[in-house]
Amino acid sequence: MVETTSDKGSLKGWSLWKWLYGNLKTIKEMAKAGLPLIAGMYFFTENPALIGTVTILGKMGFDTLEYWLKEYITV
Repeated sequence: MVETTSDKGSLKGWSLWKWLYGNLKTIKEMAKAGLPLIAGMYFFTENPALIGTVTILGKMGFDTLEYWLKEYITV
């Protein structure tokens, strides 16, 4: 089967929604680590150890919440 592609250098057929859907897992993981990192940097600007701790604990919390939602909330 031959797949039709766009011309070289062309973005014909590219869609932001397809890109977002294809990268949803990466975007979600970046948010789960990025939000606690930003919060840690905001509240603990002088202490890098606390920034790291807040980031790790925040990521752990988001992972736990995601697990709980997938495991116990059924649609």
